[in-house]
Amino acid sequence: MTERALVIGASGDIGGALADEFARRGLILTRLSRRDNGLDVTNPASVDRVLGRLDGPFARVVVATGILAPPGNRPEKSLAEIDAAAMARVSPSMPPAPRSSCGTCPAFCRALRPSWRRC
Repeated sequence: MTERALVIGASGDIGGALADEFARRGLILTRLSRRDNGLDVTNPASVDRVLGRLDGPFARVVVATGILAPPGNRPEKSLAEIDAAAMARVSPSMPPAPRSSCGTCPAFCRALRPSWRRC
């Protein structure tokens, strides 16, 4: 069975390159982005609406969204400079792990495993 992959942020350089590589390797690919699908990862209703339309599960999920720097911050030049609180403010709807996201964004869990109602 061919693996399925979901790339969120697929219109950007990093997300686009990863999506292209998954496609080159023969994965069945779903590409999502703000520009192409209206997905606003800072808005839980947008995330639920867009991801709620997907038919999972996906074996691979890449979240390649981002901004150069949150308001009031400058771009980080090393991992040690990353401000977790600032990052959480700009991306509250897309937590790092599916299990932690279910309370905030049930559609994210269902995109991974459609049978999940609650984690």
